[in-house]
Amino acid sequence: MKLQTRLTILFVCISLIPLILVTAISFSSQRDELIRKTVEQLEVVADVQEKRLNEVLNHHLNTLKLVTASLAFNRQASYFDSGEDGAEELNRVLSDVKNAIPEVKQLSLFDTEGNLLISTNSVNGDSSSLSTTYERGQSRFVMTDIFKDANGQARVQLIGPVNIEGKHVATVTMLVSADEFISVTNDASGLGETGEIFLVKKNKSGDALFLTPLRYDAGAALTRGVSKAQIERPSVQALEGEDKVLLGKNNIGYNGGSVVAVTRYIDSLNWGMVVQMDRSEALASVDALRQSYSAIITMSVLVTILIVVMTTFAFVKPIRKMTLFAQNIQAGNFSMRTEVSSKDEIGLLAQTFNDMSAKLQMLYKNLEQEVAERTKDLKKFQMAVESSTQHIVITDEKGIVIYANPAVEQITGFGRNEVIGKKAGSRETWGGLMDKSFYKEMYKTLLEDKVSFTGEIKNRRKNGEEYITLANISPILDDNGEVEFFVGLERDITEEKRIDQAKSEFVSLASHQLRTPLSTVNWYAEMLMDGDAGKLNKEQKQYLGEIYTGNKRMVALVNALLNVSRLELGTFLVEPVETDLVAEVESIVKELESLVETRKIKLDVSLPKKALSIMVDPKLFRMSVHNLLTNAVKYTPEGGDVSISMKVIKDDVVIKVKDTGWGIPSNEQNKIFSKLFRATNVREKDTEGTGLGLYIVKSVAEHSGGDISFVSKEGKGTTFTYRFPKKGMAKKEGSRQLD
Repeated sequence: MKLQTRLTILFVCISLIPLILVTAISFSSQRDELIRKTVEQLEVVADVQEKRLNEVLNHHLNTLKLVTASLAFNRQASYFDSGEDGAEELNRVLSDVKNAIPEVKQLSLFDTEGNLLISTNSVNGDSSSLSTTYERGQSRFVMTDIFKDANGQARVQLIGPVNIEGKHVATVTMLVSADEFISVTNDASGLGETGEIFLVKKNKSGDALFLTPLRYDAGAALTRGVSKAQIERPSVQALEGEDKVLLGKNNIGYNGGSVVAVTRYIDSLNWGMVVQMDRSEALASVDALRQSYSAIITMSVLVTILIVVMTTFAFVKPIRKMTLFAQNIQAGNFSMRTEVSSKDEIGLLAQTFNDMSAKLQMLYKNLEQEVAERTKDLKKFQMAVESSTQHIVITDEKGIVIYANPAVEQITGFGRNEVIGKKAGSRETWGGLMDKSFYKEMYKTLLEDKVSFTGEIKNRRKNGEEYITLANISPILDDNGEVEFFVGLERDITEEKRIDQAKSEFVSLASHQLRTPLSTVNWYAEMLMDGDAGKLNKEQKQYLGEIYTGNKRMVALVNALLNVSRLELGTFLVEPVETDLVAEVESIVKELESLVETRKIKLDVSLPKKALSIMVDPKLFRMSVHNLLTNAVKYTPEGGDVSISMKVIKDDVVIKVKDTGWGIPSNEQNKIFSKLFRATNVREKDTEGTGLGLYIVKSVAEHSGGDISFVSKEGKGTTFTYRFPKKGMAKKEGSRQLD
């Protein structure tokens, strides 16, 4: 994308975003106001029409009350008590009332059992079944729903009691025209071209039944309904017992269009009233407002773009000239200069370009000489790699060999041409002898962690002879941190391993040979101290005690050396049995009580409350924990704190031993698990250590699938974390157990 285009887009965005935000806020405010006014208009109409409906209802009820009062105080009242013949007179009274009130179409009188006594359109003796409405009318004045008579005329019936001296003696029904109710709904003044008002009630199925004609369906009254399942219809919403304002697009009218509606629930009649308008008409002013604002924004965008394009063109023109100048420089025309036509930033940039061109012209003259010198350096590096006695290969990011030095052929027996193009260390070259877990860990280190991998690898020469190398493989990363290629260095350490094994075997043999005479010395020293060869004086006992103590140290050292040799030679035995680790740790703590008390150490023990039975070699487990806890007590000053805890975390058993002792110097922490190593800050404080304990603990942990780690600060203390799998130790065949 060109600079001018990007600047145009940037400036247009910067210019228009505030305008669009202000316009959107203004439109939203005016839209809300227009909607509010529309809702107010609908609510005003609904309130007025609801009031009119109640007035019509009250008018008819008051008329019926006048009729019942007239009957109650008429001189024919004895007709209800004694049965005297007054039917004709009552009929005359009912007819007079009917003739006096034009809207009354029929008056009927029933006894307390529901039998028809007299009617303006009936004869004495006819009976009528008691409806729910009729039963309610025996105790109070009520009105039925709108219905159609035999002639198809809309009617409502009002029912009320006739009481004489507080006693219910008869029930009057009055049939009147429903035109007054219908006229209320026909008055859609102030509702525009699509506005209308209609009444609904629930039928026996709970659906909404229209009681009055509809604007778009004049014959809908008492014939058309809306299923109660169509809850988005205002006619259904109106019967839910509360007043509502319906503005959403999902409010659908009976004719299928979206409407804006206000509903009222008329408790006295159990009717619902709906005042509605088509949404398109109700919100027409909002749509007009939207179009107006859209036109304003469109015009603003066009004007802004025109101004920005003209401005950016004037800005970009000198940049284009400098771009042409830079392209000439790129092509090697360092003698070219650009015109400096202004003193602003553009002019300064042009002058800088000219200065750069002059410097490049000068530097180019020396470039070939520098390249020649660098080439010599590269040749020196190549000669060093080519003459190296170490096996060196370079591979691509997939491990395919792209370079191999002559030492590869000397060590592996494969010619360089035989390995280039093939995967390094695979079965078709010199590798593939290690198990899958080793290669999985190696690839994780190189490809995921993207750090160097160092380890011993068993390989095979071309003639089939196996050998061991110490390999160092390093990933070379590009600027994005992705692997670009690998450099591998291998050194044949087969002879070194053989010598090391011979040394371990010698140590094992020497330790075995030393242990027998040392045990004999230990035994005779005990006999002498016990007086088996005669009573000793104080000085003799003191000297003999020193001999006994020194001999015990020698025995401990010999046992430790034997354990180390067995670990290195792989001859030690692992025999897992189900062991309660909690009980083992408690036993170790009990065994060290005297040492803890002597050094006045505060020991805190935190173990699981229940037994923790796991398949482990109890001797190896006890040796590891005993060593860690003994070290913590020995290397903590008197009065210090030591703690041991055991927890099961996911699939591991984790034992932590923490102390407030002398700690490990930071520059010596990487050697703490080495053979015969003891930190300098504890050598003078404790001269009895062998420097083999932690080496043995780490070896046992690794052989059992676990690990050991620590954190330490000199003078503050150390925390060792011993972790091994909850599934237990694997059984291992061997010639001897560790001592």
